[in-house]
Amino acid sequence: MILVPQKSILIAEVRDEESRQVSFSALDISQNKFLWNTNNPDSVTYLSLDLHTAKIQEKPSIEKFAMEPVEVLIPVQYLQGSPYFETVKKFVVQKQDYQPVHSIEYLENSDLIFISMYTQVETLMENWILIFDRSGELLLREKIGAALKGLGLETFFIWGSYLFFVKSKMELVTYVIR
Repeated sequence: MILVPQKSILIAEVRDEESRQVSFSALDISQNKFLWNTNNPDSVTYLSLDLHTAKIQEKPSIEKFAMEPVEVLIPVQYLQGSPYFETVKKFVVQKQDYQPVHSIEYLENSDLIFISMYTQVETLMENWILIFDRSGELLLREKIGAALKGLGLETFFIWGSYLFFVKSKMELVTYVIR
């Protein structure tokens, strides 16, 4: 279940193990009424939910979507001590006052700069993803890992116009790149 921020809307996923069906519903708690309900959306389409308006949009079928040719972009990893690491580190320190350590993953796409970096917290590390526009304005800063003992490789990728990464080793996060 998801509670929509600043709204009195509850989004629920219901799984019927017996019939092997999945449905999603949105309930306006303040008015005690359903806003919408879907039955087994993954069999025909995929759904897009706007958390600010609680509106759901039906998208083309997964099969059609998956068959379109799409470019996959993978970041380049720069290890601490390399000149590229130091260049990106200087940019991050200047813009965000973080101190990246050990590894930075870097990718430029259209008008955006994507950086995945590690910071030291005592004996462990945190992994952050940062997105900047070309002027250096921060658009997204999100912690994607905490209490880490080692480094990851390819901690994010871009598939078509979507950014993908795994957060806290459990949650697949996707953002639309516009």
